[in-house]
Amino acid sequence: MRILDRYLARLFLGRFLLLLAGLSALVVLLDLLANADDVINAAPSAPAGLLRYAGLRLPLIAADLLPLSALLAALLTLSFLVRHHELVAMISAGLSQGRLALALLPAALLAALPQFLLEDQAVPAATGALRAWGVGEYGAAGSARMTWLRDGAQIVRIRHIAADGRRLAGVTVFQRDGEGRLRARLRAETATHAGGVWTLRSVRTLNVADGAVTTADGLRWPSRLVPERMAILSAEPNELSFTEIRALLDNAAASRPDYVYGTWLHRRAAAPVATLLLIFLAVPLAQRFQRQGGMALPMIAGIGIGFLYFVFEGLTLTVGEAGLLPAAVAGWAPPAALALVGAAIAVQFERRRPGRAAPA
Repeated sequence: MRILDRYLARLFLGRFLLLLAGLSALVVLLDLLANADDVINAAPSAPAGLLRYAGLRLPLIAADLLPLSALLAALLTLSFLVRHHELVAMISAGLSQGRLALALLPAALLAALPQFLLEDQAVPAATGALRAWGVGEYGAAGSARMTWLRDGAQIVRIRHIAADGRRLAGVTVFQRDGEGRLRARLRAETATHAGGVWTLRSVRTLNVADGAVTTADGLRWPSRLVPERMAILSAEPNELSFTEIRALLDNAAASRPDYVYGTWLHRRAAAPVATLLLIFLAVPLAQRFQRQGGMALPMIAGIGIGFLYFVFEGLTLTVGEAGLLPAAVAGWAPPAALALVGAAIAVQFERRRPGRAAPA
């Protein structure tokens, strides 16, 4: 059976790489056309700037397109087998759905595992470089936003964070009591970190209890914010690596509630599993519909199920970020639903399989 495994792997991986490369190149080209003016204005050399922008955008686009490319590649591979009557011969020889899926497993792993590496390593690095460059949607308009952080019982608003994280500008600290009620508001022009201590400069303090306002040139600020982590504190969860998200979950200082980071942590782990399931979904679909008009029906059904999956994944991710679903449920519900759909199609095929004894 190793000959069959290599044969299926060659068919699938060839189509997968071609689809991923083609779709990624198309989307990168459209993205370049939309942001070419900003890139050319920000780069000293137009060709070099465009190439750099395309290279930085490629990991983000490829990570988004990888599951779709894997699904289409699996459907096209099995369509090829059906068109040349090879799948019928395999089934007639006693090849089960499970064995066919097992034969696809090595190739499926080679397609799914890079998704985790792309999202965990390449996407955060590329996004950081784009934000530092400040072009397109990562330009000045996006970098001018305020950064809100949760620092123990304090809520902190920061206008600007220096690259090394040791100097902050436009700092507002909302101090709360144990029950979450506002106790005082501190506004400082800058905050600097030296010797393990944060110091606020040009501070204006409002005491909520009596409305008294005091000023100070310098004030020591007890804070759990770590300069080395300021960059990840202000980043979006999808722009962080798995270990960085774990670090924020274990840290008292963060820019978002724990359930947001928890949802993205589970989603990051579940994404390669979902891609594997999308590939395996093509097996029962091909066997279920191969006698009903070739591969037109399984192609339509596979693309339809894939579209519904992506919609469902976006919905559960949004609900999980809002804290309306447990983080584990929000992250793993989409691949679980996909597994149930694939199992239902496989069981239905086995029940209708020719030559199978009818139930008494």
